[in-house]
Amino acid sequence: MADAMDSGEIDISYAQGLTPFANAVNVDSEVSIVGIAFSYSEADNCVVRKDLGITQDNIAEEIEGQKVMTTFGNITHYKMRRMMEHLEVDVSSFVAVQADSGADTAAAFVAGEVAIGCAFGGAVVEMLEAGGELIMTGAEQEAELGISTYDVVSMRDSFGEEYPDTVVSFLKATQKFNDDWAADPESRNPTIAEAAGMDDVGDFLAGEQWFGFPDLEEQLGDEWMGGAVANDMKGQLDFYVEIGDLAEAKEDFSQYVDSSYLEKASK
Repeated sequence: MADAMDSGEIDISYAQGLTPFANAVNVDSEVSIVGIAFSYSEADNCVVRKDLGITQDNIAEEIEGQKVMTTFGNITHYKMRRMMEHLEVDVSSFVAVQADSGADTAAAFVAGEVAIGCAFGGAVVEMLEAGGELIMTGAEQEAELGISTYDVVSMRDSFGEEYPDTVVSFLKATQKFNDDWAADPESRNPTIAEAAGMDDVGDFLAGEQWFGFPDLEEQLGDEWMGGAVANDMKGQLDFYVEIGDLAEAKEDFSQYVDSSYLEKASK
């Protein structure tokens, strides 16, 4: 999404990961966050093979020499590294395997090739159903690590300047769809499944264990666009600098969070 916006191929990105966005603006990409797509703390997580007997209490010892698979450079990778740090795991004690996708992670986990798989959505379900269990729940990560997991709505700055009404209309239309779905999800889920190339969306959209959809007014609050989003970007990239994966991070990311479109859309 960041590359496509930089090249001018697309103007608005819905559900862009916060970490890739932060990496893009850290190297001066001319894009801004204009809204929150959804939150999904429980839908993005790390699953350990139950037969290994690894728990929060013993993971620092039992993970030695084991393989941990995840995609790199996104929120899943960030959560995994923060979780390991929180549980006092020496990251050099295990083998981090880079995955191209969550599906690859789930496949390796099911085949017994890795001890821990970190992924999103259906891949998490697949690993749990294959005999896995969560090391930490999303709620625990929020409470103990202060990690909020969400995707954003972003745009090319030049597009917003030229077509501000289109951006506002996009945010309004998204809110209307979310409201309509919440009022009658069963009648709309088949359309969503077809568009997503799925047989059935099942429980992926239902309940707090998967996705939350903050409305326009909520998005304007301090816990989102009013401060937390910029702070989250700063915290993530500072962490990557600390562990040596990134050379430097900007001092302030607030200039890349633009609430003006949301304010107009919420009126």
